[in-house]
Amino acid sequence: MLDSGYPAIIAEKGFGTVDAYFPLTEVDGNGPIITEITGGLATNQIPSKSVATIEANNAGAISQQLKAQGKAYAEDNGGDFTVATEVEGDTVNLTLKGQSAHSSRPQSGVNPVPRLAGLLAEVDIDFQPNHYTRAVHYIDDNYGLDYQGKKLGVGYDNDFMGPLTLTPTYLEEQENRLRVAVNVRAPEGEQSVDDLAQTIHDKLMAYGQEQNLDMEVDAEIRDWMRRDPQGEWLQTLLNIFGDTTGQKAEPIATAGSTTAKLLPNAINFGPSMPGEDYTGHTANEFKKIDNLMLDIQMFTEMLARIGNQDQLD
Repeated sequence: MLDSGYPAIIAEKGFGTVDAYFPLTEVDGNGPIITEITGGLATNQIPSKSVATIEANNAGAISQQLKAQGKAYAEDNGGDFTVATEVEGDTVNLTLKGQSAHSSRPQSGVNPVPRLAGLLAEVDIDFQPNHYTRAVHYIDDNYGLDYQGKKLGVGYDNDFMGPLTLTPTYLEEQENRLRVAVNVRAPEGEQSVDDLAQTIHDKLMAYGQEQNLDMEVDAEIRDWMRRDPQGEWLQTLLNIFGDTTGQKAEPIATAGSTTAKLLPNAINFGPSMPGEDYTGHTANEFKKIDNLMLDIQMFTEMLARIGNQDQLD
């Protein structure tokens, strides 16, 4: 698979999305207005930066306040992201830069979307209420900087597949509403993925009622995949990887979601190398040439060896 890893992957988390929708509203007062917030280019991408556009008569003063409180906010929350402001007339562009990553591996990046929401929720500025201020508090109240569902009260861990992850990634203005998307990666757990989706839905709807928010929620999670780690074909793949790289070769799990789920007893073999940062679905997606040459060698040998086996099980 082009979106998976070595040595051989026999389990995948279930892929899902939690969408919250806020009606677009016009402001009816005076004061600073958040007119736009950007996230990733897709729900499965953690972006390298997130930008809030703010309209204000006192843009210069707002910029200085955001810069000062933003610096303190960054220092208080890990210091691994930056906060900057730029003034253009009556507009302030607030930019928070983190580190891009695939949404299935939030631990490998620094997600600027919930960090921007956290700053805007905490900063001592009286923004005019609209769909963006509601989205900011929704993200900060339910997810914050925790990406394992603990703040929402749905977190759990699987010994082999790892923890549930919930990652706010994407904001989009539609015809009459603002969509805020949270990427879900669900491992095998005590409840089904349908029940998990319903639990998340119910918790968020209860939050909306508690906050008196006009908010819709749509939660959908596909099932996880786990294969029986037996069979000559699997051992062949592990032998190819181990012999070629000299690295330890044992079956592993991934947080990614691929078409292997759609095929009976299918697994993933490559091309991401263990022990290296995953570079797919990032702001600057790339692959090392040395690793590409290893892929060609191992894929060729895989086709030859498996194609000559008498049986695969």
